[in-house]
Amino acid sequence: MARLLTLTIMLLISCYQTWALPSQQQQQAQNHQIYLSDSNIHIRPATEADLDDITTVMIDAFAPGPLWRYAFQYQNQFKEYQWNCLREDLGEQLRNIPNNTWANVISVASQNSGTRIQGNRQERVIAIAAWKIFEPSAEHSDRGSMDLPGVLHNSAKCSDHLDANMTRMLDVERQTSAAIKRYVYDLPHTQLYLSLLATHPEWDGHGFGAVHCHWGMEMAKEMNVPVTLIGTPAGWPLYDSLGFKSVANITIKTLGKMEDLWYEYMRYDP
Repeated sequence: MARLLTLTIMLLISCYQTWALPSQQQQQAQNHQIYLSDSNIHIRPATEADLDDITTVMIDAFAPGPLWRYAFQYQNQFKEYQWNCLREDLGEQLRNIPNNTWANVISVASQNSGTRIQGNRQERVIAIAAWKIFEPSAEHSDRGSMDLPGVLHNSAKCSDHLDANMTRMLDVERQTSAAIKRYVYDLPHTQLYLSLLATHPEWDGHGFGAVHCHWGMEMAKEMNVPVTLIGTPAGWPLYDSLGFKSVANITIKTLGKMEDLWYEYMRYDP
């Protein structure tokens, strides 16, 4: 889960600024904008001010899933603890963003008193996507990685691990790390990797996941590189509908009598 939450949340530290990408890639990211038809809904780079919302989106989106329930066996008893633990981890990532990653959020206008002020408007973040450019010969690290292994790795370091079954979590982290190394880190050519995609359940069905995917797919087209991802069963229909092809099935073996977990390594060639 740590990797899941680590969400590779490469949050952009400045509101309309991408990560410190190589100059050409950075320009492509800045030039590639998607405008939503509803003026009250915006896609933009994430900022540190979004941290509370991003933490809530991630937990509410992932907590009902089989992996989260398996690794975070005691999450229902320690919901506040888990939220604070994840927020702390994401904040650390914001302070240590790699130069080849960035994240976008989709926000909606809100009149609630608890929402942030962004420019001249109150808004709430309801979806996030994190991306990372992998070069074939580059060194890789889980640090600042919002993908599944990163979330598991970083959450496992949180305090007393009250919400987690550490035996399960460490075993899942080992397996997911091996899968990501095989299918992502060791790929022999440059790729744009979708390491995190989450929409708050209250906003499911509005097409925000597709909007995030199209942002990356268009950027990959400009760069002439493939988009890769490791999708969950819940996410597979979306990716399939967008033209991603299944390349390999990844089975995560569970301990005890629980059903094994499966993921799909998928690829989109512009």
